[in-house]
Amino acid sequence: MAQGSRQRARRRHERGSSLAVPLGRPGHRAARVRLRSRQRRPRGPAQPRRGPALSQIPADQGRLPRRPRRSVQPRPQPRDRTSRRGRRDSPPPGVRPARLAAVRVRVAGVFFAALVLSVPAQEAFFRVDVDLVNIPVQVTAADGALIRDLDAADFELLDNGDPRPVDKVWLDTDLPLTIGILLDVSDSQGGQAAEQRRALAAFFEELLRPEDRAFVVAVGMDVTLAADLTASAERLSGAVETVLSGAPGGSPLGEQCPKRSFPPPPAGGDTMIVSACGGTALWNGAWAAIRYKLAGAPGRKALLILSDGVDTGSTRSLKETLAEAHRGEVVVYAIKYPRHPRARGVYGLQRLAEETGGVQYLAGQTRYEDAFRRIAGDLRSQDVLSLRPGLPPGTHRVEVRVRRPGARVRARSAYVRSPLP
Repeated sequence: MAQGSRQRARRRHERGSSLAVPLGRPGHRAARVRLRSRQRRPRGPAQPRRGPALSQIPADQGRLPRRPRRSVQPRPQPRDRTSRRGRRDSPPPGVRPARLAAVRVRVAGVFFAALVLSVPAQEAFFRVDVDLVNIPVQVTAADGALIRDLDAADFELLDNGDPRPVDKVWLDTDLPLTIGILLDVSDSQGGQAAEQRRALAAFFEELLRPEDRAFVVAVGMDVTLAADLTASAERLSGAVETVLSGAPGGSPLGEQCPKRSFPPPPAGGDTMIVSACGGTALWNGAWAAIRYKLAGAPGRKALLILSDGVDTGSTRSLKETLAEAHRGEVVVYAIKYPRHPRARGVYGLQRLAEETGGVQYLAGQTRYEDAFRRIAGDLRSQDVLSLRPGLPPGTHRVEVRVRRPGARVRARSAYVRSPLP
């Protein structure tokens, strides 16, 4: 085939025409190439353009140089994506790749479970906020004897007039007790200091356990903390002795009443200092003892007031003191000095005691030792009703009834639901 092409090219060259030479690879178009003679044309008149005879042209000059063939190199193999993770084994015959992948997932799950189980177990803590209201109750028979065999089904509770279920009933003897002693040191106590001193010393010895705490507050024109929270009966008795003897001591507690001073009279004498609260800031003392010492204490909380019940001008009212006692879940007991029945505010102390679930005793009818013994018995034998508070936030009036013929129940009359966070 190459020889025929060469002959055709030679004939065309002899005729003086252009020569068509194939490019070398079949399928490509022929390129027309004009072969020029290697002889130099003389400078002068134009000569007919004729090249040398084809016989004089070397055989290798009659061909166009072939295009150099590209070197055939092996194609780069696709990158092995598993080279870093290890060689992947092809699935065995008869096993589909999807099934093999599922088996691998199961094996990985078993390995992860074994790894988790090998880690030392840690104790998990879950915080559960159960907002329960505790209402101490005292149930007695007609003869005054305590009734002990009671459960939740024996009680009926009304919250703002609506029936509410009682979650449980339990005895609170194992809880720690925090109790405050508030002594009225005004002139109204008369000559009862010696009896009070003896009765309180016996009360501390009988009531307090190592986990219990008590404190002493003196109320006159000001409110004074005579003894801070302690379980020492000796220290408490010493503070009572100091207060009842009139000796100065202690530190201020809560808000103090403003004072006014008057110059001495012309006849001579000392400057007179008068408190704006008068001689007995009773509600200031009770409010401060509840707010600053009892409200945040754990377990059972009680306040024992020894006074004639007359307040001479506190900046806090009976209503505020009662609301603070409900908010702090404090039971108030009172031993009232003899006073004229028509004295102003004589029934305020009784109301404070009864609406918090406590009792008021009259000093003229009951000996101090007997009153303290009954109070200690109450604090050691109270049942507690637990219920979930109702809505809305604020003060809720509660009424507790017992399904026992002839039984009498004593409980506080309200609780305070805190606003939701």
